[in-house]
Amino acid sequence: VPEKTPDGFGGPVPKGKEVSSLEDLKMCGAEANGPRGYRWLDCSEDPTCLKCIPFQKLQLAKDMQRACLDSELRKQRNDIIRKLLPPPEEAGPVIIMAANEKMVYLALNWACRMPSKMDGHEATQTMMFCMLHQVVEMGYHALLHDVDIAWLKTPWEPLLHSPKGINMDIQGQLAPRWDAHGVMNSGFVLFRSNAKVKVYLRTMVELTPLFMWLHSDQVIYNSLIRHWRFRQIHFQVVPRSVFLDLHTKDGVSGTMSQLTNETCIVHVISHSPFHKFQRMQQSKQWYLNDKCVTYTDSCHQKEVDQTGASKCHVNVKKECREEWELVCRKPGIEQRLIGLV
Repeated sequence: VPEKTPDGFGGPVPKGKEVSSLEDLKMCGAEANGPRGYRWLDCSEDPTCLKCIPFQKLQLAKDMQRACLDSELRKQRNDIIRKLLPPPEEAGPVIIMAANEKMVYLALNWACRMPSKMDGHEATQTMMFCMLHQVVEMGYHALLHDVDIAWLKTPWEPLLHSPKGINMDIQGQLAPRWDAHGVMNSGFVLFRSNAKVKVYLRTMVELTPLFMWLHSDQVIYNSLIRHWRFRQIHFQVVPRSVFLDLHTKDGVSGTMSQLTNETCIVHVISHSPFHKFQRMQQSKQWYLNDKCVTYTDSCHQKEVDQTGASKCHVNVKKECREEWELVCRKPGIEQRLIGLV
């Protein structure tokens, strides 16, 4: 693990600052010539982007930044992490996942597929990157993981043991797009704990106002990797057949035809929670049933309605519901950040 970053990486950081800010990075200026597309960094009047972010969203972003970086809150979260996890040198990658109420049933579906020995929109994205930064700072490798994913087999072989990936800083799933959302899908990415990645993730925390503005972590994540200050990050896009983006109308057509024996995960791509649920069913990747410990008789697939609002998640077993309420329902930004552990 490199103990320091290469010359020129992430900087020059202005004197007296820990990391480059939006004013220093000028993200909207850096992205002005592309790639463009839906939700790209478009602010022609201000290269720092700040003049294009609505005031209330900017204030909320600053509040969340303070909660993320507050030394006392960081200490509390560190204590929780150390209590829950073995030391970094003894642990595998930490899976970091966050869900709002509409997505909880998808997270439970993922948990149903896992072996029993495993323990188990803008604000959610911000909190997730905050926890990711903190876990990596503590020395753990971390897997940023969307809830709308099913594992067919463990992904650790192509991530941790592949000869092509072993020297990478960041590895993730392909986003097959030409626009600002490419080239990597931010919903399944492994971050190794080293000096370069720590600077990259600390800078992502500085970009919290952009999360509130664009409602897309993927554009910001890819834009920062393309930024000249971070070009020395070594990243690998894992082959599509290994981490498959799931587009299908019937469980047979679409990208289902690309499913192979090498496929480790399928990741449902849709803006609609209902369509995510539907595609999981069609591809036979729905496991939240009476064989799963989080299932009750009142929790059934027909109760997920067309609007995407899940009635299912309120009927899961009491102990599981309480675990998710720690994330979803605790009042206050600081408590929600601590709850995400």
